[in-house]
Amino acid sequence: MLKYATRFEFPPTKNLRLSIEKSVFFSGDFWLIKNMETEVFDPIKGKFGFIRISESTPKYYYLSLKDAFELVKWIIQKDEEGEINSRGRCRQCGKLFEENELKEAFGWYFCQECYDDSQD
Repeated sequence: MLKYATRFEFPPTKNLRLSIEKSVFFSGDFWLIKNMETEVFDPIKGKFGFIRISESTPKYYYLSLKDAFELVKWIIQKDEEGEINSRGRCRQCGKLFEENELKEAFGWYFCQECYDDSQD
């Protein structure tokens, strides 16, 4: 049985690299959903964004572990349907691009610059 964990990682999907991370500022059942270790999921807006995590981060970003796992399942489903905001993201640099500007290589999507770097 799992006694203690601070992070759960999920297999990458087409456009996401998700993890659930325990809050370092609060004890108890407070977890954040992150994409590429930098973007945090906003459960109110239903999309990822860059925010500074601190003691003053709004509490609605934090979820119970059970709710976080349920929400990750929903996010993965929406990503497969192409309805999540990170569509069109370069796997290497993380910047957003129009879908037709991305190149596929190794089963991932890259912007032109990162694609060229990977071909060298």
